[in-house]
Amino acid sequence: MLIGLVGKLGTGKDYITENILLPYFGKDKTHIISMADALKVELIVQMNIDFDRLYIKKDKDSRKLLQVYGTDIMRRKYGNDIWIKYLDAWVKVYKNRGKKIIIIPDIRFKDEAEYVKSNNGILLKIEAEDRSNDKINQEQLKNEIKHKSEIE
Repeated sequence: MLIGLVGKLGTGKDYITENILLPYFGKDKTHIISMADALKVELIVQMNIDFDRLYIKKDKDSRKLLQVYGTDIMRRKYGNDIWIKYLDAWVKVYKNRGKKIIIIPDIRFKDEAEYVKSNNGILLKIEAEDRSNDKINQEQLKNEIKHKSEIE
């Protein structure tokens, strides 16, 4: 089963995934994979970007790099479904390894949502008060929040 979470920046998609869904379904049969994992790993390997800047504490520059490289460059160059193709391959790998539930906490585009639905998955739309002020200066993020990957 695929479960995709949809919601704006700062609404708690990762929190819900880690603290509600994963404990509910159990770690032994569940795997969490983000749409952005393939992108982040590619940036770590190809551009020598520090792991922490992409996974632990994103800053303005690393967030912008993810948006520009993932959307503006890769989706244009290889098609809008490039990251769906990566995800689909990883879903098959983890299902083959016995994982029954795959949770994708960062569905951002309509075609990604369609992928989940077309594979008999479910989408959970998370609506919550924007908590991004708690973590990051809102002024610093104003352009990044307007990027297509944050609003589609």
